[in-house]
Amino acid sequence: MFIGLVFAAAAGAATPILYILFGIAVDYYTNFQRHTISSSVFSGGINYISLINVYFAIFMFVTTYISVATWVYTGERIARQIREQYLRAILRQNIAYFDEYSSGEVTTRITSEVHLIQDGISEKVSLTFQLFNE
Repeated sequence: MFIGLVFAAAAGAATPILYILFGIAVDYYTNFQRHTISSSVFSGGINYISLINVYFAIFMFVTTYISVATWVYTGERIARQIREQYLRAILRQNIAYFDEYSSGEVTTRITSEVHLIQDGISEKVSLTFQLFNE
């Protein structure tokens, strides 16, 4: 979980840098239109900014992937543990408890409720932490 949070923070911290690079590229375009820089300086600057953009995009892809993958794995592990404990708790009930429910309703409830918990734990935590750091 810690590794996922660290990579989510790194991906979130890199996003404002992309905005800064976009602003620098706009400055190059503006200066070129005003004829304050030559076309060779403009081409070199835009090529350099574009290359940095590509590097940051790869960095953000890798960090986001690692953070989401670790949190999905964590969500699966926690959901399995909850499912096991939930099933143990249900099996400790009196037999009259099962008379209230139709066939398969208990397993459907276990599956649906644990799936909701798993969705909340999985990639949503990672993406929330990533967007919180922007």
